Amino acid sequence: MNILEGIERAGFSFMSNFWRKLDKPIIGLAPMAGITDSPFRRIAKDWGAELVYSEMISSHALVYRNKKAFELGRFRKMERPIIIQLFGREPSIMAEAARIVENEIKADGVDINFGCPAKRVVKSGHGAALMDEPQLAGKIVRVMVKAIKIPLSVKTRLGEKRKTEIYDFAKRMEEMGTKAIAIHGRTLKQGYKGSADWKPIYKVAAMVSIFVLGNGDIKNQKDIAGRLSQAKISGVLIGRGAFGNPFIFHGVRAIKKDPERFIKNEGFEFAAVSSNERRETILKQANYALETKGKRGLIELRKHLAAYVKGSKNAKEIRSRLVKTSTCDEIETVLKKYENYL
Repeated sequence: MNILEGIERAGFSFMSNFWRKLDKPIIGLAPMAGITDSPFRRIAKDWGAELVYSEMISSHALVYRNKKAFELGRFRKMERPIIIQLFGREPSIMAEAARIVENEIKADGVDINFGCPAKRVVKSGHGAALMDEPQLAGKIVRVMVKAIKIPLSVKTRLGEKRKTEIYDFAKRMEEMGTKAIAIHGRTLKQGYKGSADWKPIYKVAAMVSIFVLGNGDIKNQKDIAGRLSQAKISGVLIGRGAFGNPFIFHGVRAIKKDPERFIKNEGFEFAAVSSNERRETILKQANYALETKGKRGLIELRKHLAAYVKGSKNAKEIRSRLVKTSTCDEIETVLKKYENYL
């Protein structure tokens, strides 16, 4: 037993660092506002996601006991390990919100959103705007690390304007005590335009000793394998590529063991997802939504329903019918009618 293991067994705070227990490389579902709610996270887990994040939650809202903020943080046991993502810019408020996540919500980890490019978020000095305030970002991390025992992570971008900004920023995050950093391969200026650049992500992975996960433009299983085969990173997070397509996690446990072999199509013959499996998955998410949020859940589900049929034959017609549904039975009726197109 090495010294680190001895200290961990003695009961020090980083004993609860679940990151060390995950099978590497990690394949996870990235946080997406308005998308990665509990029903969708459970579906992603069903299909093979090994790690999930909540939608971003306002630190102020948690501290001031906002009911909706607590609803966003609720999860089921099957979602573990789960990370609750917070946004904010006041260190003391962020620290108190992190304590709430640890002691009341009881998540496995806390994440800070330093990457959201939404204009309303950036204009208020939150999200990716904090990459332009590295000293404040570092202070936020430092006080949060001191406030909690569960591990703190950060999700960010390559920089505000330049892709090289991530190098100093990542080092600062490590020095302040983060256990992991997830990096989207675009700058704030890019938003979601252009292509994600993974070279800086790979370089960060070689520079720091904390876990580094890449994110951006992963649309299918071959993209997963390609990113994992090019350099040694701790894993990947899939965001928009999983929206309406949780099937992207199908078979990832096998793929990640030998990504190069998967790319060459040597010996990987797991069954394709059938139309029946797709239909059952959509219905399961609908039932999860109803169970979790009641009728409101089925209204919120409509954007997921539209995403599920994107690219299908007669997609426009199917979508127009699905977005008018308000019960699980109605959803099932539409899906059965068009099951050959799923």
